[in-house]
Amino acid sequence: MAKRWRKEIQLYDYECSLSGEKFRMTKPAPNPSELISVKAYYELYPEKDDRPEVIKKRAQAQEVILKNEQSEALDKESSEEEANPEGSQEEPKEESEGEGQEGDGGGAPAPAQDSKDSQDSKDPGTESS
Repeated sequence: MAKRWRKEIQLYDYECSLSGEKFRMTKPAPNPSELISVKAYYELYPEKDDRPEVIKKRAQAQEVILKNEQSEALDKESSEEEANPEGSQEEPKEESEGEGQEGDGGGAPAPAQDSKDSQDSKDPGTESS
């Protein structure tokens, strides 16, 4: 059998100027700055929205899912920042402790003696005296 000849398809990536949504087309756009997504078009012209109700409901459900995912990501980022608000300041402090020791890999844990002291400082209420 002869090998089937396939045509290479050129793909063009564009971004919606209103919503920032990215999409891909197989033909070059004459005016890429004027391209908008279907979602943005129907937001601009709701009176021209002649899609079936099933499609409208599906689009709304996808919007809700995207908003939930975005809010969860923002909540996660903010909770990480609240848990460690001075995270960028603590890193140089750790580097300065191991400055005099060579060959510890830079980020190696402190010697056992230091870790024991840090355990005692973690539980100030439980002293063995």
